[in-house]
Amino acid sequence: MGKKKNKPPKSAPSGEPFHPALSGLASLRDQLPAADPQVSEPKANAEAEPDNATSSVKLLLQREKKGRAGKTVTRLRGLPSAEARHRWADKLKKELGCGASIEGDDLILLGDLGERAKERLEASGFQHVTLGN
Repeated sequence: MGKKKNKPPKSAPSGEPFHPALSGLASLRDQLPAADPQVSEPKANAEAEPDNATSSVKLLLQREKKGRAGKTVTRLRGLPSAEARHRWADKLKKELGCGASIEGDDLILLGDLGERAKERLEASGFQHVTLGN
């Protein structure tokens, strides 16, 4: 087999879109309102800052093995909403390097992670974190 030649990327003429299907977008772009520099974007790491809702929540971390074929999991109880459970599942999975899932009103972390999860939650502003059995 021969070597493939590197072709330069195709470029559109200066006034026309690259693909004919996108030709109507130029007129739509002119109709959009200008961005308002006064409006600030929400903070991406809002859950890391303590607030009244975070500080008043009581969380319970429990270790359990029963009914899981001998595997240990850590159950986190007390997160107020489904959105909070999903957000914290993603965050704790990344920070603790483990798996996580939602079972009803509880967040399940795969592994014996009670101490490490407690440290992370307290560092994020939760004041009442209890480590159970």
